[in-house]
Amino acid sequence: MFLSKFKKKTRLKTIRSKILTLIIGLMVITSMAFTFITTKNYQRELTAHYHRLSKETLASTIRIIDSEYNDLLSYEINSIKTQRLLMENTGTNLLLMINSFYDLHKTGFLTEQTAKELCLKNLEEYRYQKNNYFFVYDLNLNGLSHPNKDMVGKNWSGFEDLKKRDALRLVRESLKTEKKKFTVFMWPRLEDMKPVKQIGFFMYYPQWKWIIGTALEMGYIEKISCAKEKQILSKLNKILGQVSLSNVGGILIFNSHGKIILHTSNLKDIDLKPSGRMLNPLIQDYLKESAGNFKQPVEYPYTNKSQEQITQSAFVDYFKSMDWYVAAFVDNHTLKKPGSAIAARHSAIIFIISLIGIAFAVFISTKIASPLADLTQYSKNLANSNFKLHDDPLLKSIRANDRNDEIKQLADAFAFMESELKKNLLDLKNYQQNLEHLIEIRTKALSDTNKDLTKEIQERKRLEEKHNKLIKELQKALDNVKMLSGLLPICSNCNKIRNDKGDWDELEDYIENHSDVLFTHGLCTACADKLYGHNAWYIKSKKKQLRNQDPPHETP
Repeated sequence: MFLSKFKKKTRLKTIRSKILTLIIGLMVITSMAFTFITTKNYQRELTAHYHRLSKETLASTIRIIDSEYNDLLSYEINSIKTQRLLMENTGTNLLLMINSFYDLHKTGFLTEQTAKELCLKNLEEYRYQKNNYFFVYDLNLNGLSHPNKDMVGKNWSGFEDLKKRDALRLVRESLKTEKKKFTVFMWPRLEDMKPVKQIGFFMYYPQWKWIIGTALEMGYIEKISCAKEKQILSKLNKILGQVSLSNVGGILIFNSHGKIILHTSNLKDIDLKPSGRMLNPLIQDYLKESAGNFKQPVEYPYTNKSQEQITQSAFVDYFKSMDWYVAAFVDNHTLKKPGSAIAARHSAIIFIISLIGIAFAVFISTKIASPLADLTQYSKNLANSNFKLHDDPLLKSIRANDRNDEIKQLADAFAFMESELKKNLLDLKNYQQNLEHLIEIRTKALSDTNKDLTKEIQERKRLEEKHNKLIKELQKALDNVKMLSGLLPICSNCNKIRNDKGDWDELEDYIENHSDVLFTHGLCTACADKLYGHNAWYIKSKKKQLRNQDPPHETP
């Protein structure tokens, strides 16, 4: 293990290994950078493209829905208008029939009661559009005529309109000022007498104070509308299945309650929810909150058929008229696949190019390393032979080559270096001989000078020792000397001196304490004359001194 590592480290020290490593490293780094940048740019452009496509598909879908909705709305309005016109025309004809019975009563052919009974019987049996009928009630809302016998004689109050109001009572009030009235209210269906939403048409016959009405069930129109709505969704599904977005995403339509209206896509991994199923509440919240925001798509989590958690991006719009949320989505995982494929393809191409480059690098490095190895061996031989090689075959083989590159120039430089080194070596030997002679002369002169300097140094040392000895003696004598200096505070009367502590000492004591002086006491001539001049012994002694001409001296 250690040996293999050592060999690897040794290889990296050769030019060939460095060239190979450099080329391979550059190719790997370049390929990785190129693949990374290319993949990122492609994915970014592809994502931006499909986001634009999502917005365009969403706008197209909304336009289709709006167009189909307007057609459906027009159809419903036209259907209602047609039914209203039919009810109104039929009602007008019915009034003519009722009026004929009233005329029979006025002319005296029938009594009023008989005319009413015959008229109500005819109204009860009257039908239009297969099973549509008319009914009659009075101003007290009591039923006078209805195909169902159980309705006759009962009070009809309590049938509500869409605002939970008594519909027949409101109609009665409206007919006081109007000749006819349309309304939508809850009215029993003839088949099962179950109240259902119906369009009602009412007329007032003032001669007998009757209110004549007819009703058309709204379910008929709603059934037609549902059929038309299914046609719209089928058309949308067919159109949207052909758009480019279906290959990476699709269209999701759901209402405000979360019920899926349409879910279409050509992706195999997408778990398409059938119509009528409820959409995941979390996805609902994401899509509803982003409705109308076309700057950035909303991203939301989604579980595919393989139960993998993926993300989808969508633009959402709300079609209020039908209470539909329309989302054009793209699968982010699918968007990344082309980029990954491009990266794999680029990697394969770059790998092949790298192999070719490595082979080429090995060839080139061999061409370079071989002559360099010869030059290296030549340099070792030159040093070992003390620069005495002549026509070395290694160098000669390189210089004899026809190429004119840096290797040959380097070999020429080595040959020039060899010749120059020989000259310089010869000059160096001559300089060495001259230098040795000069060094010998200089060495002798330095030896003589060294002897003189040695004697001088010894003499200087002797004088220095003598000088140091004298200095020590003087220093010792100086240490024994004490001197008085400065001002001495002395008493002008008794001649005592004040010391440093403020006490007054005798003059002799102070001087002895502050110097090496010892006092001996005697008398001067003047004091001696003053003290002893009247004594005979003193006079006699003094005369004797004068005779001997001795100088005056102190008397002990």
